[in-house]
Amino acid sequence: MAAMEQDVQRSEIRWALWVSLFVLVIFGLTVFAALALHRNPPSNLERIDPKTLHLSGEFTEPNLGTRVEQNGQVTTRIVATQFAFRTAMRCRSR
Repeated sequence: MAAMEQDVQRSEIRWALWVSLFVLVIFGLTVFAALALHRNPPSNLERIDPKTLHLSGEFTEPNLGTRVEQNGQVTTRIVATQFAFRTAMRCRSR
């Protein structure tokens, strides 16, 4: 009976070590990505005023829509709604 309890305890310790090792590896990779590869959450977000967005600048009524540039680049300017907040988005594709 005592031998079985020791086997179970050894197995539990082994699993705890494997899980701890896995967590440490994931944490280490996250720290490496943040420091060495500069993979960080987005910051310095540019805030816009949706009430005045369409009055001047790039998102005035005549500028909205899709245009094909001379070099074949497609520029689309749209004003969309997401989560009931009015947002503007500038998409470019080649």
